[in-house]
Amino acid sequence: MDDSHEPSSSQDSQEDQDAGDNPPRPAPQAADQTQFSIVGLGASAGGLEALEVFFANMPTDSGMAFIVVQHLSPDFKSVMDELLARQTSIPIHRVTDGVEVKPNSIYLIPPKKEMIIANGKLLLSDKDPDSGLTLPIDIFFRSLAQDCGPRSIGVVLSGTGSDGSRGIREIHESGGLAIAQEAESAKFDGMPKSAVETGEVDLVLPPDQIPSALLAYVRHHSVDDSTPALPPTGQATPEGFDAIFQLLRTNYDINFSFYKRSTVTRRVQRRLLMSQITDLEEYVERLRTDPQELNRLYKDLLIGVTKFFRDGDAFDRLRHEVLPPLVKKVPDDGELRIWVAGCATGEEAYSIAILVQEVMEELKHLVSVKIFATDVHRASLEFASIGIYSESSVSEVMPSRLERFFTRVKDGYRVSQELRQMIVFAPHNVIKDAPFTKIDLITCRNLLIYLESLAQKKAISLFHFALNTGGVMTMGPSESPGELAEEFDPIDERWKIFRKRRDKRLPPDMRLPLSSGYTKPHGVSRINLTSTGTLPPDGPLLRAYDELLKDYAPPSLLVNDRRELIQSFGGGSEYLKLRDGRPTQDFIDLVVPDLRIPVTTAIQQASKKQAGVRFNSIRVHTGANRQTVNLAVKPLQDRQSGGEFYLITFQPLESVPLVDGEGDTSLGIDEASRDQITALEGELRYTQENLQATVEEMETSNEELQATNEELVASNEELQSTNEELHSVNEELYTVNAEYQKKIVELTEMTADLDSLLHSTELGVIFLDSDLCIRKFTPRIGDAFRLVPSDVGRRIDSFSHNIRHASLTQDLKKVLATGETFEKEVQTSESQTLLMRILPYRPNAKVQGVVLTLIDISRLKQAEAESRHMSKVFVDAAEPIIVEDLEGRVTDLNAEAERVYGYKRAELIGESYEVMVPPEERLRCQELRQRCLEKGGVRNVETVKQNRQGKKFPVLLTLSVLMDEEGQPMAIASSAKDITDRVIAEKAAQTAANNRDQFLAMLSHELRNPLGATLTATYVLDLEPNLSPNVREVCDVIQRQTLQAARLLDDLLDVSRVTRGKIEIRPQTVDLRHLVDDVKQAVSPLIQSRRHNLIIEVPDVPILVEGDPTRLLQIQENLLANAARYTAPGGEIRFSLAREDGEAVNRVRDNGSGIPPHMLDRIFELFVQSDDTLDRTDGGMGLGLTLVKTLVELHGGRVTAHSDGPGQGSEFVLRLPLLTDGRAISHNGDGEPKAGHLQRRIVLVEDNKDCREMLETMLRLDGHEVVTAKDGNQGLDLILHQRPDVAIVDIGLPQLDGYQVARSVREQLGPSIYLIALTGYGRSEDREKVRQAGFNVHLVKPLKPAEITRALNEMPRDES
Repeated sequence: MDDSHEPSSSQDSQEDQDAGDNPPRPAPQAADQTQFSIVGLGASAGGLEALEVFFANMPTDSGMAFIVVQHLSPDFKSVMDELLARQTSIPIHRVTDGVEVKPNSIYLIPPKKEMIIANGKLLLSDKDPDSGLTLPIDIFFRSLAQDCGPRSIGVVLSGTGSDGSRGIREIHESGGLAIAQEAESAKFDGMPKSAVETGEVDLVLPPDQIPSALLAYVRHHSVDDSTPALPPTGQATPEGFDAIFQLLRTNYDINFSFYKRSTVTRRVQRRLLMSQITDLEEYVERLRTDPQELNRLYKDLLIGVTKFFRDGDAFDRLRHEVLPPLVKKVPDDGELRIWVAGCATGEEAYSIAILVQEVMEELKHLVSVKIFATDVHRASLEFASIGIYSESSVSEVMPSRLERFFTRVKDGYRVSQELRQMIVFAPHNVIKDAPFTKIDLITCRNLLIYLESLAQKKAISLFHFALNTGGVMTMGPSESPGELAEEFDPIDERWKIFRKRRDKRLPPDMRLPLSSGYTKPHGVSRINLTSTGTLPPDGPLLRAYDELLKDYAPPSLLVNDRRELIQSFGGGSEYLKLRDGRPTQDFIDLVVPDLRIPVTTAIQQASKKQAGVRFNSIRVHTGANRQTVNLAVKPLQDRQSGGEFYLITFQPLESVPLVDGEGDTSLGIDEASRDQITALEGELRYTQENLQATVEEMETSNEELQATNEELVASNEELQSTNEELHSVNEELYTVNAEYQKKIVELTEMTADLDSLLHSTELGVIFLDSDLCIRKFTPRIGDAFRLVPSDVGRRIDSFSHNIRHASLTQDLKKVLATGETFEKEVQTSESQTLLMRILPYRPNAKVQGVVLTLIDISRLKQAEAESRHMSKVFVDAAEPIIVEDLEGRVTDLNAEAERVYGYKRAELIGESYEVMVPPEERLRCQELRQRCLEKGGVRNVETVKQNRQGKKFPVLLTLSVLMDEEGQPMAIASSAKDITDRVIAEKAAQTAANNRDQFLAMLSHELRNPLGATLTATYVLDLEPNLSPNVREVCDVIQRQTLQAARLLDDLLDVSRVTRGKIEIRPQTVDLRHLVDDVKQAVSPLIQSRRHNLIIEVPDVPILVEGDPTRLLQIQENLLANAARYTAPGGEIRFSLAREDGEAVNRVRDNGSGIPPHMLDRIFELFVQSDDTLDRTDGGMGLGLTLVKTLVELHGGRVTAHSDGPGQGSEFVLRLPLLTDGRAISHNGDGEPKAGHLQRRIVLVEDNKDCREMLETMLRLDGHEVVTAKDGNQGLDLILHQRPDVAIVDIGLPQLDGYQVARSVREQLGPSIYLIALTGYGRSEDREKVRQAGFNVHLVKPLKPAEITRALNEMPRDES
């Protein structure tokens, strides 16, 4: 009977508990919608093709639900539903959280999600991006097994890795179906192979055959019946099962007839399906001829389910509540005995051992521990005894326990030796074999639920027998002690942990071993043959009882239920007669012949009725006398031992009337005679029963002998364990001996190598013993001392030598005496330089001689001189330096080069420099090397290098030519500084600058439109002659503030251009005096608004400089505006021009707030302003002075600031190089137009209503004829039909932008129309785009009247 394995799921357990209690239900006509099979399909790489083939062969009405779990990319949308829809018409759904699973449907997992099934619904959770490797298929398969049990089907398709192999095991354990794709048909066979290697896969098929297998499985597998339906086999089914049981019993010595029929039926049906056989008799024949199939059925019936610390809460209770008291109770010289029944592959036994070890260490009470781990499956026991488990098997073991009790090996993890020594693995059948004894803890979890009730009772009675009083038994959650519950105290009802209450003889039907085929006869009682009657010990009281019984008791006999005579009272021996021959223990043989039948019949009836029986008037011959007696038999029960006794009383009669006994059944002798035939029949039945009882008694004796044998087996196991240890020690000694033998061989070879080295080396070596006698020497030193081989053994001081070192002998003696090494460079008579070293010879840590070596270092000295050229570079350089010969081979490198490029020095020496150069850069590197040889060097060239891993990085390369003594190039030294950080920073800065410029340009454009409309409106109001003073004042304020905002925008854009180096300077000869009027006009609104007194001092002589007039004007405007803003209203500002020491000097001085001393050094920095700003409304943004300084420096000048402190005013001095030659003078400003005013026909295209209307009004008041349009299409139509003199076009127009309008006009009308671009973009690239589009003039919002007038007056005469 199998005791090695557990139920595969709670569903199986419930089925097995219910099986046999209820009659089979009729098969339903239609499948229950809640009981359909659910197929989980796991796929990864290459899985799409397999899924397409699978669903192409699956009918739409299979009655199954299909849930596809794939490894999906989190970055791309999955189109799996579209691809599968081409192959099948089954409805396809993308899973949403909480969706209910329905049959005949396909469900696809979405990307970046993990999925489980619970209560028939699919639940999603976000995949943790930091969790690393995830196994979504295993996660879903586990939940499928837990939720659906035998309705679960797992299919593992193509993919890499091992995802799905763990989940497929749980599906198999839950009673479901496990299928893997055939490896040959899989594009990637990693996942299918991993699943098959678990040994739990039921079918291995190509994708096109899996659907038919599933349909056959569902058709023959009734998932809603507790007892699965077998294929029809007529009346042969019972005989078929008997044949299967007989085959299993014959081959594996296990009687599966004690298994519950539901379990056996389900497993046999499973194998029928897997074998594709529909007839049970045919399958029986297959089992007879196919041992492998019989073994597969055997393994399937065992239902092997075990893992480390399964049901962790139950192990926690054992760890903290059960084991500590058991360990404490064991004396120091005692032994803790544990029995793990049904250990399978040993995980539970090792888990118990870990807990015991932890408890002992925690209590600091180390005792001997013996764990008997038993099972009927020998292959599992062999696996367990090896103690090596895969990484997935120990995945749920805590890391601390894994490190403490396991060792990492090639195939996984090996349990520690201390655990292995605790456990004895042995084959054992809990139903057939005798139990172990004196056990403190028995674990038998989820085994008994698979057994019939009689087998359960037998197993529990054996466990009760095996346990010590107070011992603990733990069972599965679905198991209980049953009828023996009163013999156990519950410790944990949930996890079924019980403690034995007492030692008690169990009732016969529990404690007797079961015998196959035995059935208790109806109507015949069984006499307990196992109870033993023992005479009470002698004593005064008992002797007094004996005297009383002798004097007052009637003639009586007391016998036990084995028909053994216990005692005779009151002359009862008169009715006994001892026969000749061997004595017998059966008292019936001692009874006189006339009483044998009555006594036997009376005992039988008393045992059957459990009441007294009386026979009257029995004629008895006792010796020479003949008398009549009444016979009475009364059953007695020993409450303490549970044994039965019978009191037989004889009452002699003479002529006395018949007296009925109280409570007895009285029979006349005639009636007894008539019942003699009945008694004889009863005797016959009794004889048969007694024979059976005798057989069972022998079985009990055999059990006891087997128990003793098990003890001997356990002792033998211990001896075997000790023998194994001795064998292990012997193996270690053998290994050590082998190592020594190998070492001797190595030493022999090393001696030979050393001798060969001594004879072939160019080094001079001589070995001297403690007397300075020669032991060995090399030919090279033999030349120095003129030695020959026959000189070995002679003292070294007896030879002359050519070394210029007079104290050689004294130095040898000194090293021999002190043990200190002596080293010195010496010269020979041939002017060779030698390095002489004298070392102590210590073979045993004691100086026993010296070793003299002479090394020729003449070439080394020469090389040292040559290496001085490179030593400075190698010592001081922080960059990687590599020396290459002229062919490009590496000859030397420093440590920094090893670190940067990732190569060891030895790896690079002799290699081409190109291994450190990406392929695309090698041609350029060759050119640089050639240029270096031609020019003597190359400095600071940006290029790219790569390290050993192929990682590329930018460097700043310097190449230097190394010359030989004759001045010829002999090598190239390269220094490559890594500039990765600089390049990254430059790119980041460039990106940031581009983004900033784009933002500023957009900001400028968006702000210039409202500013333009506002400023144009003020100019229109200026043209109104009847404007009241108050309104005009308001108009001036608006105009000033608008110009201020526009100026700030210009400064922002200019500073951006300056910081990027994109500002343009268009130099020409300029007289600074000609800019004064323009400067004055530009800042006059600000000067007037603050009521300052502006004093301008300009010399009569020209002040000529070379510069951009627009930028020079901008410099002066910013200086004057800065002075105006930082001077209190009513202040004085002095502006002067002069010629000083060949420089043009421009001073701007005010009596304003001044500059604090700590600000003077920072005043020209970006966004820096004085702390004493009086009016933040005109305070600016700290851009003007930065722009001034940059523009001045671009003109080759400089600007300085001076202030005596806060409140003392400030002075800014601008100095530019002065021109002395008389070049043409240019004047450019925003003054009045240089030509007379002409009336124009103008088309104005502007989408901003305010700007359009204000500019139209201003142009009309200026005398022009104006037509307007609000978008690009309308404007283009007006221009083409009206053919105006001038078209003023905004760039940012709806429908058609300004560039498109201009190109269309040029394509259709040519250059006849004067086009003016009006935009908020003022960058140089914007001006270039305007020019390329065909515009004549580029104007930036907000416009000044003078700008538009100048643009109109600058039209060529032929266009006007």
